[in-house]
Amino acid sequence: MSMTVWSAGDDCGVAGRNVDFLEASNNMFWQTARDLALHLLIDTEWGKRNVAIQGELFGPGVIKNSLAVNDVRFLAFALYVDGVEIPRIQWPNWLLEIATPVYDLDLPRNADEAVAQVDGLKSLVNPAKLAEGVVWRDRVRTKVILNNGSTARASMKVISPAYLMKADR
Repeated sequence: MSMTVWSAGDDCGVAGRNVDFLEASNNMFWQTARDLALHLLIDTEWGKRNVAIQGELFGPGVIKNSLAVNDVRFLAFALYVDGVEIPRIQWPNWLLEIATPVYDLDLPRNADEAVAQVDGLKSLVNPAKLAEGVVWRDRVRTKVILNNGSTARASMKVISPAYLMKADR
């Protein structure tokens, strides 16, 4: 499930895709943020600036636990400071330690090549399971200029056909 840990001045929170959760001892989103000391780490690193760490929460009790792990985990995939996305190469070490694992794949030249690279790929979190897919992201830039002059996020995602076809994913 999507999870965002944020801090803004003297306020902080934990959110899902469409909801900002009230702090509660039995909320697994808040419990995970507390266990990882994410608000303390954010405040230590950036003070009272506006910071958001986006990632995925997964494990027992989270949807279907499709990765079949034994504990609830959070893996970060995006960092924003004062509304600006920070490239992974500039993340602090403590955040890299809980970052989504990275495949060593070449940037595909077209959609067919992207699907071929991802199809049947094993998860880096649990190699006994198929990876849902891959998100290619530029390590240095967060935005690119397209041929038409517009700006887009420097990333693309491809879902594995094998993952989609597997009934027990």
